[in-house]
Amino acid sequence: MSKEMEKQKQREKDAANLEKFGYKQELLREMGGFSNFAISFSIISILTGLISMFGYGVSLVGGFAYWTWVVVAFFQLFNSMSMGEIASSYPLAGGIYQWARHLGNAHLGWWVGWINLIAWWAVTVAIDFSLGTLLAGSGWFGLQMNTQTIVTLTLAIMAIHMIINIFGIKLVAWFNDFSVWVHMFGTVMLLTLLLLWGKAHPISYIFSTATPTGDIGTMAQPGFWVAFLPAILMSAWTLTAFDASADVSEETADPQHHVPWGMVIAVVASFVFGSFVLIGLILALPSMDQIPAIMEKTGLATYIIQNVMGSTWGLVMLAIIALAQFACGLSSMTVYQRVIFSLARDGNLPFSNQLKKVSRAGTPYVATVVGTLLMAVLTIWASVLATITSIATLGFYFGYFIVIIIAVRAKLSGKWTELGPWNLGKHGIWISIVAIIWNLYISIAVILPPNFVTFKVFGGIMAVLAVYYFAFMRKKLQEQNDRLSTDELEKLERAAKLAAQADK
Repeated sequence: MSKEMEKQKQREKDAANLEKFGYKQELLREMGGFSNFAISFSIISILTGLISMFGYGVSLVGGFAYWTWVVVAFFQLFNSMSMGEIASSYPLAGGIYQWARHLGNAHLGWWVGWINLIAWWAVTVAIDFSLGTLLAGSGWFGLQMNTQTIVTLTLAIMAIHMIINIFGIKLVAWFNDFSVWVHMFGTVMLLTLLLLWGKAHPISYIFSTATPTGDIGTMAQPGFWVAFLPAILMSAWTLTAFDASADVSEETADPQHHVPWGMVIAVVASFVFGSFVLIGLILALPSMDQIPAIMEKTGLATYIIQNVMGSTWGLVMLAIIALAQFACGLSSMTVYQRVIFSLARDGNLPFSNQLKKVSRAGTPYVATVVGTLLMAVLTIWASVLATITSIATLGFYFGYFIVIIIAVRAKLSGKWTELGPWNLGKHGIWISIVAIIWNLYISIAVILPPNFVTFKVFGGIMAVLAVYYFAFMRKKLQEQNDRLSTDELEKLERAAKLAAQADK
C-alpha cells in the first residue's frame, strides 16, 4: 500500500471516529505527529516566556530560579499525561471544552469552554504585545520605544497572523515545524555564546539564593519558601498551554496517538531546551546590586544578551527570539480560533451560526477574523501586560483543574470506561490526582499579592458570564445535556450488545 493510500485510509478512519461524536469532518486534516507536537512546543516558546519572565524569578530567588523550572516541568508532566489520556478518548477540536462536555455535562462544558477561551484570548494578545515591545525596543528601522509604536506593531502582527491562518492549516503547520528548529538552534546558540563570552559564575551558581534584596537562606528557613513558592510562577507562566495539541485534534492524522504524545514530548523538549536558556543566563548574571537599576530600563535577559554578545551578535540573537515569538503568537491564534469554532459549532457563543463557518480551505475564517478583532480591542489595555498574562495563566490552570476532576469522577462513577489507545492504565487515577493538586496550587498562587488584581478581574468576568448563563444559556444547555445523555445511553447499549455477542 502506498503512503498516500495509507494517509487516505487514516483520514477515513479519523473522520468515522469523529462522526461517533456527532460531528462531520470540516477542518482540513493535514497535520502529522511532528506538526502536532510543534504547535504546543511553539506556544510554550521558551524563547518567549523565559526571556520575558527571567528577571521576576531572579529577583525573588537569585540563581536558584533554575530549580523552579525543574519543579514546574516535573508536575506539568503529570498534567500532560493526565490530559493526554483524555485526549486519546476524545480527539475533538476545542480540547478541554469538549472533554468537560462529554465526561461531565453540557453546563460544565460551557463554563470550562469559556474559561479556556478567555485564557487563549488573553495569552495571544500578551504574546503579540511582547513581540511588539521587543521590536519597538530593538531600534530596528528607526523604531522608537513608546506606547503608540508598540500598539501599532502589535496590531500589524495580529493582522499578519490572521492572514496566515485564513490561508489554512498547512501554512500554519509549516511555520510551526520551522519554529521548532528556530527554538532549538536559538537555545543552543544562546547557551554557547553566553558560556564563551559571558560566563561570570561557576555552575554551582544555580544553587545560589542571593537576591537583589539579600540572601533568602536555605530550605530549612521559612524565608526561602516565602520567596521560592511565588517564584515558581516564572516557570509556570511559561511551561503551559501544551493542550494546544488537543485543540487541533480534528486537523491531526491519528489524533488518538499523536495528540497525547504531542503534549508529553512538548513538555519534555521544552524542559531540556529551557534548561539551556536558564543556565546560560544565570551563569552570565551581573552582580545582584546592579539588577534593580537594569530592570528599571529593560528586561534582565535582554540586557544580558545585548551586554554579553555586543551589537552584532546581540541583534542576531534578538532576531531569533523575535522569530520564535512570531511563531508562538501564530500558533496561539490558531488554537484560539479553534476554541471559538468548537464552542460555536455547538451553539454556545453569540452569533454561533456565523462563527462556525468553515472555508473551502478547511479554515474557520469567520472565527479567525472576529477573534482577531476581539484581540485588537484587548490590545488597548495591553499596557497592563502582567495582569493579562496572569489572567491567561489562571484560565489555563483553573480549566485543567476542573476538567481533570471531571475525568476522575467519570472514571470512578463508571461513566468513562472506554479509554483510548493511549492510556495510563491502573496509574491513571493517582497521576490525575497529582495533576489536580498542582493545578489548584498554581490557580491560587497566581492570584495572591501582588497579583490580587487578577482575582478581581477574573471574578468580574465570571460574574458577567454567570448573568449571561442564567439569562440566555441555562435552558439551552439543558436541552444539549438531554441529547448528550441520550447519546451516551445509546453508546452504552451498543457496548452491552457487543459484550453479549462476545460472550456467546
